[in-house]
Amino acid sequence: MNSLTSGSLISNHDLETESTSSFQGTPLQRFDTLKYLAPYKYTEEVLAVLHELNDVLVQGLWVAKTALVYKADNGINASDKDQAIRVTVRDRVLLSFSKNMIISNFELPPQPQRANAMKVVLHGLARERPFFNDLKLKELPYLSFIKLNPAIVECRRA
Repeated sequence: MNSLTSGSLISNHDLETESTSSFQGTPLQRFDTLKYLAPYKYTEEVLAVLHELNDVLVQGLWVAKTALVYKADNGINASDKDQAIRVTVRDRVLLSFSKNMIISNFELPPQPQRANAMKVVLHGLARERPFFNDLKLKELPYLSFIKLNPAIVECRRA
């Protein structure tokens, strides 16, 4: 799928790289930003790349799931158990944020290892609000994408 149909100057590999990278530290990306990276690609082609990468939608924003797990490694190889915990925690965080922009601190798991893994994932996605005793998604929901693409939203939701 690395062909340059439609005369694109950017390859799918470039789009994949940008999708999985964290722009300015946030893994949350608007579709318009990703589409901007491939201006001559059809929308369907960009969505196909996101589908191949298993990116998910959270409040209308695209999130590269793998970046949330591997960003936590900091170059250190994690054990299979640690990796499994990170994947489970990541999926739980994405599911929570797909339902609500706010996660209460009371929702953090009581086990220290899981709580620490969750905080690492949350650090990239949310801002801590000590006064409210919760964490809020860093980006506002992308309502126009949600309204214009209900089928995609339903299919790709976390």
